Amino acid sequence: MLSGVFIGFWKYYLFRESEYSNNLLEPDFLLYYNLSMDSIAYNGPIYEICENGTCYVPNSAIVGMSVILIMLFSCFFIMSYFGFKCYTKLQLPSNMSNSTKSLQKQLFVALLIQSINPIIFMYIPLSMLFLSPIFGIGFGSYANILMICLSIYPPLDQFAIIYIIRDFRIAINDFFMGKTQNDMLFRVSKRNSVGSNTNT
Repeated sequence: MLSGVFIGFWKYYLFRESEYSNNLLEPDFLLYYNLSMDSIAYNGPIYEICENGTCYVPNSAIVGMSVILIMLFSCFFIMSYFGFKCYTKLQLPSNMSNSTKSLQKQLFVALLIQSINPIIFMYIPLSMLFLSPIFGIGFGSYANILMICLSIYPPLDQFAIIYIIRDFRIAINDFFMGKTQNDMLFRVSKRNSVGSNTNT
C-alpha cells in the first residue's frame, strides 16, 4: 500500500498533464482513438520541451525516468539474487525424502517461470513504451498490445504452476477424466508411500 501511495504521488507531481503535453498528444489521440483531450486522463514523461525556439529536457522527466529505471533494475537484481540462492540451496545434500526433493525442484521451476513471465509480458513492453519516445519512435495504436500483455501474464503464472507441479497436473487430468475423489486419494497415498519407502 505504501509503494502504491508513493507511486501515485510521484506520478502526479512528475508526470502530470500540462497544456504543452495536451497540445503534443492531441493529434495522436484524435487519429488513433478519435478522442479529444477533454475526455481522457493520462500521465507520462515529456522528454523534450521546445518553447520560444529553445529546447530542453525537463527535470521531471530525468527524475521520473531515473526512478523507473531504479525500480526495474531492482526487480531484476532481487529476482536473480534470490533465484540463485534457491538454486544453490537445492543443490546441497539433505535428509529430505525423494518426494519432497521432487516437489522442491518442481516449485523452483515454477518460480523460475513466474519470474520470466513478467519480464517478457510486463517489463520489456513497458520499457519499450517509456524509452521509445527518447528516440522519436511512436507505436500508435500498437501500444494497446501492452495492455494485452499485462492481462495475459497473471493467468499464465497459474497455468505454469498447474502444469509443472505434478500433483496439480494429475488432479486436473483426473477431474476431466471423470475419476472419483477416492481414486485420486488412493493414487496420492500410494505414491507417497512408495516415495517414503525409497527414501528409507
